[in-house]
Amino acid sequence: MQYFSFETIIGPITILLEDSKIVRISFGLKKYLCPYLDNVLTIDIKNKIKKFLNGDIKFLDVDYKLIASDFQKEVLTATSKIPYGKTKSYRDIAVEIGRPKAARAVGLALGSNPLPLIIPCHRVIGSNGKMVGFTGGLNIKEYLLFLEQN
Repeated sequence: MQYFSFETIIGPITILLEDSKIVRISFGLKKYLCPYLDNVLTIDIKNKIKKFLNGDIKFLDVDYKLIASDFQKEVLTATSKIPYGKTKSYRDIAVEIGRPKAARAVGLALGSNPLPLIIPCHRVIGSNGKMVGFTGGLNIKEYLLFLEQN
């Protein structure tokens, strides 16, 4: 596994790669024992994420590997289908996966999304329309939703 961190408009982001595929995106600067030097792959990933965060592109076309439980994969697959600029509630996602009473479990699955930005969990909001939960913090969630809706 290889890690690298870089600055963005929303603060530092750390990427974990396994076999040249992204397996985790974390917000905030992480310190690891093995620094990772820039190469064609890391420069490409950085550029795409920066373009996405600036609103220049609407989709992150990067290679990734989703490491999650079957339930999490179900939730994350449904979440990945939310169009750019749109939102759904945790309850909406629960209904879509055939588990209408599992809104809380959906929230927990999204809270452990290893690939935010690629799988846009920021597009999931409370059923009352309020911002709730985001691994990067509500300020980043609000920024991403504002960016997508304007």
